[in-house]
Amino acid sequence: MLKLTFLAAVLCPLLSANAATVLPLAPFTFSNNASYDANFKEPSSNNGVIRNAAGYLQLQGTQFGIAIFDTSATGGVAGLGGTSGHDDNNDLSNFTISASLASSESGGIGGGFLLRLDSGEENGYFASVLTLGTDAVKFDLAAGAGAVSGPGFNIFSITLPLNNLTIATNTFYPFKVEVNDGTFSFDFGSGAATASFTDPFPSATVGQVGFVLTTISPTAATRLDNFTITPEPNSAAFLCAAAAVVIMIRPRRSALESFQ
Repeated sequence: MLKLTFLAAVLCPLLSANAATVLPLAPFTFSNNASYDANFKEPSSNNGVIRNAAGYLQLQGTQFGIAIFDTSATGGVAGLGGTSGHDDNNDLSNFTISASLASSESGGIGGGFLLRLDSGEENGYFASVLTLGTDAVKFDLAAGAGAVSGPGFNIFSITLPLNNLTIATNTFYPFKVEVNDGTFSFDFGSGAATASFTDPFPSATVGQVGFVLTTISPTAATRLDNFTITPEPNSAAFLCAAAAVVIMIRPRRSALESFQ
């Protein structure tokens, strides 16, 4: 019994540490500058995203703004994002990534997520949404995307009407992408528009993540809040849970046996 307890206590933390990134509590609501600067890194060639005093991120007057999720980010000042870091979160494979998006101009929501970037923050996927007026959206998936190289090349695109939803200005709407091996599932507006695409030959299967904001005009402001990543449970965690159950059950069985 003691041996089983010892093995579970020693092996489970090791398995968990090696099997998946331990992410900080989510979602990120960007309530202060320090949190953004310490957890997101902006590439110098694609900046422009800043934290708004109201508690969300904003891009205005710039057509393309990127931030890479990096819990080791350093050098950030006043909500401008980190300038360096060693990319702790480079082992995400299958997961769900989401955020709330809004725009100051009608039909102007544009943004998405960088997925499975390599150690150089390149050669991953870009899953995006663009509102078309107030009653339709376009989903796109690109490969070969990165922090410096940009959105990559499109491998999937679809335009869909919004069901029971009309886009309003300055209103946040959830955008979610589920990544499962080569399958990418899109959801905007909590089911108002959904789509799925499977890349038969995935170009990237593991890596870092980030987000991208775009604007439709120099006067438009695109906003992002509630950034969340939920990795799929891994087998190591399941095995550890099973071991814990065994450890909990064995003493009770021994206690019962002592009465026989």
